[in-house]
Amino acid sequence: MKVKTKDLPSQAKLRQLFVYNFETGELTNRILRNYQPAGSRAGSVGNRGYRRVGINGEVFAEHRLIWVWVYGEIPHGYLIDHINHNKIDNRIQNLRLVTPQENNLNINLNRTNKTGYRGVTQTTKKQYSARIKDQGRNRYLGTFDSALEAFQAYSLAKADALTTPNKKNNKVTNERN
Repeated sequence: MKVKTKDLPSQAKLRQLFVYNFETGELTNRILRNYQPAGSRAGSVGNRGYRRVGINGEVFAEHRLIWVWVYGEIPHGYLIDHINHNKIDNRIQNLRLVTPQENNLNINLNRTNKTGYRGVTQTTKKQYSARIKDQGRNRYLGTFDSALEAFQAYSLAKADALTTPNKKNNKVTNERN
C-alpha cells in the first residue's frame, strides 16, 4: 500500500511559526498568522475529527506537524498513529511512527461487528471463522467452534504479522531470494 503524503514544512520553519506545548499537545502561533494572533491555538478540528493547520495555503494534520516539530522528519512510508485512538490528543507521548500495515491492525472494531472480536465472523450458528489482512491480502485462518478460539487464532496471526518484516521493503531478503 502506497502512502500519499504532502511534503511537510521543515522543522526550522515549524519552530519559527509555532510553539509546541508538550503537556497539552497543542500548537500555538508564535507570530500573527492569517488573522490569528500570536499565542492563539493554531488550526481547527476538521470534518474527520483530526486537528488541521494551514501553512501557506496548504492544510496539514496537526499531529504530523508536531512529529516534525519534535523529531525533524517522518520517514518515507510511515504514518503517525494516536496510541489512545483520541484524534485530538496530540501529546508527543501519545504519537508513534507506524507502517500502514501496523496502522490497519490498530483500527477499532466496526460498529456492525456482531462477535465482539476483530477478525472473527460467525459462519453458522455454532461456527466462527477468522481472517486477517496481511500485506494487502485477506488470509483465512480457519473455522472454530467458538468466537474466542477464532480470536486467539487472529491474535497469533496479528503478532506474527507485526514481527515478520515486509519482504517487499526488505532489501536484504530480496537480494537473497
